[in-house]
Formats: sequence, structure tokens, C-alpha cells
Amino acid sequence: MEILNKMFDKLKKKFARKINNIDSTPSRDFVPFNARLGSHITISSNTSIIYDSLCIKPDNVETITAIGTFHMGQSKVFRLYFRDDMFIQVITDEKNDIEECRLLYEYETVMPSTSRGWGKWIANHEGKIGQFNFTLADRDFIRMESWADPDEDWVRPISVQEKITSLSHNRDQKIITSYKQNDMMGYGRWLNEDHKIAEYLIISSEEITNAAHETIENKVSICVGIDISMNEIEII
Repeated sequence: MEILNKMFDKLKKKFARKINNIDSTPSRDFVPFNARLGSHITISSNTSIIYDSLCIKPDNVETITAIGTFHMGQSKVFRLYFRDDMFIQVITDEKNDIEECRLLYEYETVMPSTSRGWGKWIANHEGKIGQFNFTLADRDFIRMESWADPDEDWVRPISVQEKITSLSHNRDQKIITSYKQNDMMGYGRWLNEDHKIAEYLIISSEEITNAAHETIENKVSICVGIDISMNEIEII
């Protein structure tokens, strides 16, 4: 009987710790907003319209076609892709708490055809990716201090490998895995400094490969984005 009581007390304590989220381990299957492939998503933010951002407002209802994940330091980054040129980027901490949420639109893609053309973007100390500033559509963006030392004229881009899952276009809709090698840098500028409304750039050299690590595409992607709040996102 004494042994049973001790076991019962231990179970009660363990249950109490779970209720209070003590020593709990985040689920490996966690995705922000409980988003899944094929989920419908609505974004109610009008920031891009109000402040004339280059990041366009998405349609009323979009469908998540792919989900990407990668790590930056202790944080995990999720990308919820819809259409071919838009995604929500969500950064979470080790407890799956959301640290940052942004809507990004691929404003421009460049596909250099020569090594010289690639060098303009990725050459050490000279490539556009990593320079202190970048101009897009006559708007000047400054490299973000959270990404690099502000005292350096050029810094090496941050390199991450993103794992992307998507659904095939066949009737069986099998899950397809691909990988994207991103060498990227973040920039920003104020749309309205008084209200702390910013516009962001992520410029990246990308190599996309399939599950067999065969190269599918190489390109330079220029994405422009804005902050959005969690209550401006609804997953249906």
C-alpha cells in the first residue's frame, strides 16, 4: 500500500507540473497558428496600403502551399508559403513563443547566367548581399544591426538550409520535400518612424534542391516585408 501511495503522489506531482507548464517539452510537430499544408489563411493587415509599402496586400483568402523551417541561433524560423511569391515568416524561441511575425513578398528575382553576374551579388567584400545599404525602387534600406555589425561596410551573408514540405500536384497529393540553401542578409527602413512602422528587405542567394539533392533552381531573391500581429492572421 505504501508503494502505491508513493506512486500515486508521484503521478499527482507530474500531472500538476504539466498543468502549470513546468518542464514541458514543445511538440516537434508545432507549427505557428496550427497551420498545415492546404490550410486557408486570411491576413487583415492594411499596413502596406496605409503606409505605401512595396509589400503588397494578399488576397482575402490564400492557401498555404508549402511550409519551410530552419534555425537561426537558438530561434526556429517558420515560413508559411502561399502563391508563388508570398509567405509569412514566423520566428519562435525554444518554448515556441513567437518572437517575430512578418509578411514578405518576393518583389524581384534575378537569375544570373554567368559567374561574373553571380559575383555582383555574392563576391566577398564586393557582392550586393552583405553591403551596408541597398536601394530598391528608389528607396534606401540599411542593413539591420540584429543581422550584422553596423561598423562593417560588408559582412558575410548568413547561411541557412531551409527544409520545405509541399504537396504534389497529382491527385494523390503526396508530400514532397525540397531544400533551399539561403545565403541572406536583412535590411530595413522606416515607413513611419513616429509610429515605428518599418519596411524590411531580405536579399538571398538561393539554391533549391530536391530530396535527392539535385539542383532545381538557382536565383537571387529580393523580398520586401512588413510586421503583422498575430490577431491579424486567421487560419481556416
